[in-house]
Amino acid sequence: MGSGKRKKPEDDFEETPEDLILVDVPNHHIKDDGAKVGDWVARGLKPWTGDQEELWKNKKRVSRPVLQDLKDGHLSRGYVNPCLVARLHDRGAELCLRQFFHKNANVTERKGKLKVDNEANCAAYTYDYVEPQTVWECVDAIYHYVTALRSVRLEDYSGLVILRALHDVRFFAGANKTDKAQAAMITKFVNYVFVRNAMRGRSLEPPLPYNDTLEVAKCVLFEAGHDGMSSVIGVEPYTGNRGATQNQTTNNTRDPRRQGNNTVTRNPQQGGSGFSTKSFSDMSTAEKVARCCRNYNSARGCSIPNCKRPHICSKVLPNGQVCWKGGHTEITHQ
Repeated sequence: MGSGKRKKPEDDFEETPEDLILVDVPNHHIKDDGAKVGDWVARGLKPWTGDQEELWKNKKRVSRPVLQDLKDGHLSRGYVNPCLVARLHDRGAELCLRQFFHKNANVTERKGKLKVDNEANCAAYTYDYVEPQTVWECVDAIYHYVTALRSVRLEDYSGLVILRALHDVRFFAGANKTDKAQAAMITKFVNYVFVRNAMRGRSLEPPLPYNDTLEVAKCVLFEAGHDGMSSVIGVEPYTGNRGATQNQTTNNTRDPRRQGNNTVTRNPQQGGSGFSTKSFSDMSTAEKVARCCRNYNSARGCSIPNCKRPHICSKVLPNGQVCWKGGHTEITHQ
């Protein structure tokens, strides 16, 4: 059932926690082990603001000591599996988002699965992971990663870059009609970034910078049938679907934010009653222009108190997209 050199117990850092390392430099009078002995002289160093390649060129692949308990309860209520915490110390280890899902914190204690390949005459034991199903569960898992990573490698910016890129693509909210599809895109994006960063870690290179991470997000959009970001960023992912027009006169009207995987409005730029509930990607150019306040985009401006139409630019761009940005009108568009 496979061959190869067995790991020595002391080499298996996923199973064997290591002792703290005390940094004691007599010439500088610094004593710090990162957990019990702290020295503000050592911790007063400014964060690195120079070239990342220069900082990471001498960074070892595994951050020592390898710990399983980060004692980061002051940062999060979340719990990450101790074996995963140990693996996180290795920049070259391959990760996936589901490992940081809170329902998988005890995955090593649950019954696993035995997969048998008769053709290859081999078998493999795998953990019984649960996949995150909702957008909230995906983002919650990302925050578990960010929090744990901070306590392992403070200089590792990959978690913050993932959140920044997701924020800039609106968490793919405008590229999907269902919450389940959006969660799948977020999962795919994060896993792609994890793979790229693991490859860079094995080559002792710094994690993906922001621009490269954003390109990964664009690739995920392209695979989903979107040829650019302009068609998916005109949404507000943080307010749910409060802008959606639903008939609220009946008592059995369901909250659009709790419609599971049903098609719900992804467009936040919606006013009062009478507006279409089409998603942004399903609207025509004329429909997008009609959604904007006509008076606001005219020379005289809008003087209607509490205007129901969004005050955003209705300029049609050469590629057929509508500007849909605030702060200027069609007349002042540049």
